[in-house]
Order: sequence, then structure tokens, then C-alpha cells
Amino acid sequence: MLSMLSRDEAFPLHVLRQFSQASIPRIRNFSAHIDIPLARLGVPLTFRLLRGCVVLYRELSDERRQILDIFGPGWVISGEHVDLHECRAMAVCDPRLEEIETEQNAEAINEAAMRMLKRAQAHGLVLGRQTATERVASALLDLSGQFTRQGHDGRSSFLLYLSRSELADWLGLTHETVSRCLSRFKRDRLIAFDQPELITIRDRQGLLALATGATPAA
Repeated sequence: MLSMLSRDEAFPLHVLRQFSQASIPRIRNFSAHIDIPLARLGVPLTFRLLRGCVVLYRELSDERRQILDIFGPGWVISGEHVDLHECRAMAVCDPRLEEIETEQNAEAINEAAMRMLKRAQAHGLVLGRQTATERVASALLDLSGQFTRQGHDGRSSFLLYLSRSELADWLGLTHETVSRCLSRFKRDRLIAFDQPELITIRDRQGLLALATGATPAA
């Protein structure tokens, strides 16, 4: 249609943006392992995560992937937060997101940006100073805090949306190392899992001691 209009008759950019925004529902479901667009027509988009899990990642020059952060329900994720040329957001396990107005939610976006900065600083210490055992223990505690479901017995269980390989990408480890750590934690009765994706924290204090280096790894 635009090709039939003269240059002077073409719709201005702000009108095209209004048409584009009007045609896209505010509540959106994404299939697993699909990238979530963080900009439209050059304008950053902002989402509130209602259900599921989203990861922020960066493709490395050798075609490997580094997961930068993991977000659970309640997080605000915005193109304002990231370098849109370097970073991508990927849906994990069919999440549901609500697109919200960036300008009208500046306070929530700024708050989320500060949380992301603090998490990035903490994760830098994890990658730079912690052993493999400490990294995996720290990751389980972090994910438990974001995705936990309290059981009748007082134990915390959560869905581990990430695969072992994705956990490894986040923690700078190999798939085999992550699997060995999880098996060791299960053997030591720190966690339980009959299904690979459902983790129960059996001994939170013991896991915390491992994560902080207070208890030497076996």
C-alpha cells in the first residue's frame, strides 16, 4: 500500500507506530526458545512477566551463548535496559508477558534497571571468585527465590525451567559439571528431584553454607 503513495503522501512514522501498537495484543504468549522483541520500529518495548521464565543472553563470537540473567514472574523487562545490538531476551517454557507503556512506567523500569545492575555485579563475583559447587548452589538459591512454591511440609519446590546446558551457560560451566553438582547435592540430601525439572530444597541452610563457602565442597 505504501508503494502506491507519493513520498509526501506516505504515513508519518508516528502514525505507523500507532497502527503497529494497535494491532498487537497487550498480553502475549511466547513459545519456548523464541526471542522476545525488545524494540519495534526502533522504539524500545517494555514487558511485565506474568508467568514462566525469560533469559537475557548474548551470542559470543565463537557462536557460543552466554546467559546474562534469568527473570521470573513480576520482573519488568525493557529494551531500555540493554544494548539492542548485543543482547537478546529469550522465552523459556512458554511464558506470558504483558506489554506496558514505557513512558508511563518509567519508575518501574528504573527500579528494574537497578535490580539488574545489582544482580550483574553479584553474578560477576560468582563467575570470578566461586568454585563450581558454590556457583550451582548459588544458582539454585536464586532460582528458588524467583520460582518457589511452598509445599505442605514446609519445603520449597520450584520448576527448573532451564536445562542443564542453559544453567551451564549462565554459570560459565560445562553441562557435565552442573549435572555432577546437582547429583551430589541430591546424594547429600540438600535437594531432591524425581523429575529433572522439579527441584525441592531440603536443606536451605546447608545449601547456603555451600554457596558462601562456609562448608567446603566434598
